[in-house]
Amino acid sequence: MRVSQEEPFVGRTGARGDDFGSRMIAARVARDLVRIGFLLERRWAPYSKWLTIAFAQLTLADQIRRHLRHAFSATQWREREAALCAAASHLAAAANLVVMTQQ
Repeated sequence: MRVSQEEPFVGRTGARGDDFGSRMIAARVARDLVRIGFLLERRWAPYSKWLTIAFAQLTLADQIRRHLRHAFSATQWREREAALCAAASHLAAAANLVVMTQQ
């Protein structure tokens, strides 16, 4: 829910010329996506200092990290937004798979 509320602001701030704001919101959304990865793999997310190191050990980390890296390096807000959406889509597919295997 939080990602769905924050993600549109990456583009809205970027479209208004606030690139710094767009990057800051993108970083918050990325952190939330990383935490969702921990939930999907039923692992405890450590505090910020260790979050990315522990995230790298998750099964889905390689595919998600690729999109997040692209979001962080994007110079245009549209690229940043697309990369975050790709990461979120991958997590949504992983969540659907978890639900399907539990039925």
